[in-house]
Amino acid sequence: MSAPLNRLTIAKEVKKGSDLTPEQKFWKTYRSPLLVKEYNAISHVSFNHHNDFAVTSSTRIQIFSGKTRKVTKTISRFKDTVYCGEFRSDGKLIVAGDATGLVQIFDAVSRNILVTLQASQLATHVTKFHPTNLTTLLTASDDRSVKLYDITSSTPLIEFEGAQDYVRCGEFVDANVVAAGSYDGTVRLYDARSGKTPISSLAQDHPVEDVLYHNGMVLSAGGPIVKAWDMTTGKTIRQMGNFSKTVTCLAPTHGASGFFAGSLDGHVKVFDDTSFKVTYGWKYGSGVLCTGMSLDSQHIVAGLVSGIVAVRTQQPKKDEKISNGRVLDQKAAVEEEKKKKAEGPVLGGTKYEGQFEHVIVEEHERPNKKLLKRYENLLLGFRWGDALDAALSGEHLETSVLALEELKKRGKVRAALLNRDEDSLEPLFEFATKAIADSRYINIVADYVAVVLDMYTSVITKSPILEERVSEFYDALKSEVETAKESKKIQGMLELLSV
Repeated sequence: MSAPLNRLTIAKEVKKGSDLTPEQKFWKTYRSPLLVKEYNAISHVSFNHHNDFAVTSSTRIQIFSGKTRKVTKTISRFKDTVYCGEFRSDGKLIVAGDATGLVQIFDAVSRNILVTLQASQLATHVTKFHPTNLTTLLTASDDRSVKLYDITSSTPLIEFEGAQDYVRCGEFVDANVVAAGSYDGTVRLYDARSGKTPISSLAQDHPVEDVLYHNGMVLSAGGPIVKAWDMTTGKTIRQMGNFSKTVTCLAPTHGASGFFAGSLDGHVKVFDDTSFKVTYGWKYGSGVLCTGMSLDSQHIVAGLVSGIVAVRTQQPKKDEKISNGRVLDQKAAVEEEKKKKAEGPVLGGTKYEGQFEHVIVEEHERPNKKLLKRYENLLLGFRWGDALDAALSGEHLETSVLALEELKKRGKVRAALLNRDEDSLEPLFEFATKAIADSRYINIVADYVAVVLDMYTSVITKSPILEERVSEFYDALKSEVETAKESKKIQGMLELLSV
């Protein structure tokens, strides 16, 4: 009685353990983005506490729902290009300035104009509400003015001085301190209690595009550099030059420590706020002008020069679960689920629906019988030549190589290659030309090609088609040799650098 045929299995490479940090695993859950095309470049994005977000572009502000990611409201009551559509902290109002210097405050629900201020005769690029004092408004304009308003009055509370060029960014540092960045390459800190002059000046050395107050420090972006400043000493904590073009925007993260920085080189990078190293990043098709993250960590939005709004939404894999900003693997998720069940209602409580009453067990379950592949049946019938032909006609290199190695292991290479002509040899050379590009298959390809050349030299020299196939194989082999030489050179260079 013959022994049963063992199935041929492809040898799998040993998988390495994941090198991803918990932070990288968290950011990887923000998968393929929703892309929305607008008419013009996206200049600003702002989130409210309901996680809806306002996108400023051209002469309108569009408010997207945080649940559906669709436009729910459009504010288009502007005569010129609009800038910095920003929600108030309670989400009830939205403020924006335009290229004429006009500042308008809208009801976020009805879109009615509630307040109108003429902050400047030139473009007003910064309009921000105070985070806690709901009636205080910060504006900054191209006429180099930085002003604080009480929205109940059209007269500014105070106008800060000192900027020598356009002021394109501003931020509330605390209840009374304001940071403003100018195109003269300086970030100035103002205290409303101390007067109009700056209490401190921080040299960015490039036109300042954005400032952010984050974890007790001031971050400034200008040129291809982001700088972190110590508030007490006014000195640079760290300078980050991780971009090839101008850094245009900074934004805080939620659910993980760090901050975002976006650049005209198309990158949005996540920096750790302790080590200041890049922990993750995304690459977009054009320059990034603004970015932001919802308060519940559900969405990351980037506005591009090309007019595209890219909305990334957190979507964990099937074997992952998000909990309090952490990515749980399957084991951790199961443990957390057990903990929740233990805290929930006991079996037989009000929410029990009888799902554990009847469990059906199949007594005679037949295992699924896997059918043998064609080349396996031919090997079982000792039809070596036909098995080789079947293997070469397969779509996947792995299965073809598996059959060739089985024939070699059984010592049937020459037997499989007997009685062949031009038509039956051509597929072998086509396979060899394709497989030589993978270093894993070089040995098996070399063995078969050597036997074919030994057995059929006279046939090849008389066939123009086979000569052409051999020439193609030779060119592919020569290309791989050159690639290997270049790789060795690079390896040598890297070894010198690591010494």
